[in-house]
Amino acid sequence: MRKSRCTTLTCAVLLAVQANAGAAQNIPGSASISLAHVAWRFDPIRQCPDLRIAEDGAALVVFRVGVSGVPSRASIKSSSGSEALDTAAMNCVLKLRFQPATRAGDGVSVDSWQEIAWRWATQREQHRDPQGTASRAAGKENDAGMRPESSPPKEAKVELHVCSDVAGKLAQDPTVIRSSGDPGLDEAAVAIAKSGSGYYRPATTSGGKPVSGCAQLAIEFEIE
Repeated sequence: MRKSRCTTLTCAVLLAVQANAGAAQNIPGSASISLAHVAWRFDPIRQCPDLRIAEDGAALVVFRVGVSGVPSRASIKSSSGSEALDTAAMNCVLKLRFQPATRAGDGVSVDSWQEIAWRWATQREQHRDPQGTASRAAGKENDAGMRPESSPPKEAKVELHVCSDVAGKLAQDPTVIRSSGDPGLDEAAVAIAKSGSGYYRPATTSGGKPVSGCAQLAIEFEIE
């Protein structure tokens, strides 16, 4: 019975490796793949306590990132040599959200292929910060027994393309040209920009005549 179980497990591992390899064949060349940047509100330590982002010698995952920062089609580009780590790395990627790529020229978010490497967290790292508590250390004692100063609020910025007519009303809905990495904040920024319709100061000619025009608007959020 034990021999049968081992054989079944071996087959399952081989099938998983073949499936990952097949998925990787559909990705573009390395020149079309960019380094992934995790969206600031998604803490990898909290989402994946057993893993840490690595520079080399680990499971390299390649995946598709949509305009909203949601990952999909994750596969192993370079195996770590450990089936458990490869699987954990792919699962971790799908739990996170990432900064979407932007198109050169107008900064509009676009779909892209990105990659990120993972390694196992050491026992010391897991013991020191098992659930991302270091990022919430304000008000707690540090290693020297001193209480740290309050951390400043986190900031997130959304840049928008806004066009208005001669009356200062929006000529079209604002569009996000540089995302904050958080779809919720992006939507809030668009709503704020739309609420100002009718109050925008129109552009003017050299003679002072109001004309329609477009501008770039940046909205910053402070998160306590």
